[in-house]
Amino acid sequence: MRIFAVLAIAALMGCGVDGAPITPSANVGIQIGPDGVRPTVGVQVKKGPVTVATGTEGTAAGVTF
Repeated sequence: MRIFAVLAIAALMGCGVDGAPITPSANVGIQIGPDGVRPTVGVQVKKGPVTVATGTEGTAAGVTF
């Protein structure tokens, strides 16, 4: 019964019943500049108006109004 309750809560959290769902995304790119070619990688997580991102170019956090 406990396993069912945990799975039900996880499903509700994942579908956004308790608010906006967490939306992860990833990106991969290539930068070409005077220093040569560099690969870039980043990940971003968004929950409602809050976004947190990190990658080879740095880390950022933001709030959308």
